[in-house]
Amino acid sequence: MSLPAANRSQALVTGATLAVARPRVCLSILLLLAAAPAAAMAQEDASDWRWHINATIGSVGFTDATWNAIGYAMDSGWGLPPCGFGGFGGCPGPSGWRRGSRRALSATARLGLGSVFQLRALAAWARHGYLPIQNDSTKGEVRPSAVTLGVQGVVVAGPFWFGIGPTLNLGRVTVISDRDRNTRTGISAGLALGAGLTFPRSDPFFLEFAVEHRDAGSVGVGPTSVAGTSQPIPAMTVPLSHTVLSFGVGWRLAW
Repeated sequence: MSLPAANRSQALVTGATLAVARPRVCLSILLLLAAAPAAAMAQEDASDWRWHINATIGSVGFTDATWNAIGYAMDSGWGLPPCGFGGFGGCPGPSGWRRGSRRALSATARLGLGSVFQLRALAAWARHGYLPIQNDSTKGEVRPSAVTLGVQGVVVAGPFWFGIGPTLNLGRVTVISDRDRNTRTGISAGLALGAGLTFPRSDPFFLEFAVEHRDAGSVGVGPTSVAGTSQPIPAMTVPLSHTVLSFGVGWRLAW
């Protein structure tokens, strides 16, 4: 069976809007849309559940802009680690030097406003990993992360949901070298958009897969003094936008 015409129209409008705003995120969302006709018309009516509360863990991706901004800000002797093997295969760009875990945690609550529309509250934290830098034998790291709070309008199509809405972001960037540490934070408004799949549809307990892009603003960091050298780590402005692929568990409530 195919989706009802109203749901199909809403899905197409959502997909077209996202295609203009975020092509890479839109690709993932359109893949979910392609699977919707086969799965959306399950027999159970999930609209009886008023609240959908869940927690997720995920991986942070599409952060090239973060690492490129840090890498290209380096000067005064500071830069990325040298290429090994005599530069065999070519040196990677700044994003190729990213290290560390890219974890994301989030808690969400969706309030049903009928069979099609919902309101979604989001609280999330994302760690981007870190970028190693050095000046001769002096080594350092730049570690960005972001906390996001947001509210989204959501359209539901069977087991799938599609949401977009404003966010308030607390960004944090820490520059480390030996015993020296320089941490800066910044608050900015942004936008989050995403899509998810929840199953089973009719039980109180459910699982969720989701992909979400968050425009998390940027944080400016001034020069960082380093003991033993007259060359501080240069100032930089670090963008913190990112995409999260996540999996989680949740509970539905009827009140």
